[in-house]
Amino acid sequence: MKGDPGVGPGRLVERAPYSSLDAFHVPFVPLERVERAIRVSERLGGAYNLEIAYLNLAERKHPHDRQTDALSAELTARLGFEPQSYRGNVFFNGRSTERLVDLVAEGRGVPDERCRTVPWWYNGDLDTLELLILDPDGYLSKGCGIAIGNVKQTSVTEILQSYDAHSHPILSTLLSVGPLGLAQEAGELGYVLKQDYADRCHLCQEARQVLRVKYPEYLQPDQHYTEALMSAVPTPDPRPGRSGSFWHDE
Repeated sequence: MKGDPGVGPGRLVERAPYSSLDAFHVPFVPLERVERAIRVSERLGGAYNLEIAYLNLAERKHPHDRQTDALSAELTARLGFEPQSYRGNVFFNGRSTERLVDLVAEGRGVPDERCRTVPWWYNGDLDTLELLILDPDGYLSKGCGIAIGNVKQTSVTEILQSYDAHSHPILSTLLSVGPLGLAQEAGELGYVLKQDYADRCHLCQEARQVLRVKYPEYLQPDQHYTEALMSAVPTPDPRPGRSGSFWHDE
């Protein structure tokens, strides 16, 4: 669910089907399908996972969050029982940095905390190998668009044996300084720090988008850095003698 509205940390039950029910997913996955998946799982005697994402779980004042609560109540009424679920806040990485941040960022300021774990999974410490995701292009990562190697270029054994988050150019900064450290480095390439960010993932996403030109082998896979997110990246100046500078289109 990376790059989409998601919740965390952790998962309810391992080796069980996942469903999402909220204002963000229901246009693509109708409530009826979620209900059917839960009923089938119950009938087969198996477990299931239901994730419910909010813009602001604590307040639930935004129309999207109110719609999510209404969907949850309707599902409970249709099932005749309240399904087990995990409720959490959206993490603003990937597409959500383009589509949702303006709904919540105002007044939140610039996050300055460090990142020791991925926020969507238990046991996801950045400096361990307890959580790894393999994408179709061969990149191994923690699931946030920061690769530690590519199995199509290097053996899995070699990648795992050589892994050291504290020497990784991106992960080391997140561990020691946090996303603000990446933003400061991106500032050398023209990135301008904003007054407010939805969360630290939002700041990290925008900084990494800019830093791709500097760390293309580490800031992968491409699905985390779509063309729709390129508004955060200054355009290279094509004028003669200015190839090293950056500018914004008028």
